[in-house]
Amino acid sequence: MTQGANKPFTQRMQVRSQLSEEDARVLDSIQQGAETRPPNDRLVDARENAAAFLLMDGWAYTFKVMRDGRRQIVRFLVPGDIANPHGLFEDASAFAVRTLTPVSVVSLGPEIWPRIAEPNPALARRLAWTLGDETTDAEHVVSLGRRNAYERIAHFLVRTWDRLATIGMVNGTHYRLPIKQEHLADYLGLSVVHVSRTLTQLREDGLARVERGTAKLDDPSGLMTAGDVRPVMPFPGLDPVNSGRAANVA
Repeated sequence: MTQGANKPFTQRMQVRSQLSEEDARVLDSIQQGAETRPPNDRLVDARENAAAFLLMDGWAYTFKVMRDGRRQIVRFLVPGDIANPHGLFEDASAFAVRTLTPVSVVSLGPEIWPRIAEPNPALARRLAWTLGDETTDAEHVVSLGRRNAYERIAHFLVRTWDRLATIGMVNGTHYRLPIKQEHLADYLGLSVVHVSRTLTQLREDGLARVERGTAKLDDPSGLMTAGDVRPVMPFPGLDPVNSGRAANVA
């Protein structure tokens, strides 16, 4: 079997940095023994003794609930993401993680990191860089601090397509998006009403439609302009060098 086949974490890392066959074999080896968890299941509590979980299938989200009950969703997790990456180094978590759909997950304890790092420090450095980048998610901070509602949702739709495209979970410019407007509101710091109005505006402008659990990016170039974002993976039919121009494809 090809290294990385049906191993979403290996696929994601392969896109970020060229992996050797040995690197891929090591990453494949930690994606074994998955268990299934139901929707709305609390994978991780914001407390001590919290493991890391690698998502093999399904969606989840990282969040924090304020003392007055307000919720901030920090990150949506898709296959190949690690829920609570701090659990790779210590049994603790600053945030909780809950499933959105049925998920398949592999538990990763602190013993996993030495198993990767000791024989292959170069791979460990690439992993640490990736985990740090995803944990801080500076682009999301920019969205919350500077982008308006229209720009935030456009940016989110393109970035989510990009994340799913790296693991082969898109159909052209369409993809499954099993989140409710209240989840999107809590992620983007908007009201549910504002999210609904903005999605309607994006649809009327011919940029994107989000309906019945599916996101349909009708004008990827326009969405990229609106969200000020350029994906790593090229959109079908668009020139990867000049995303605003349709590529000459047969």
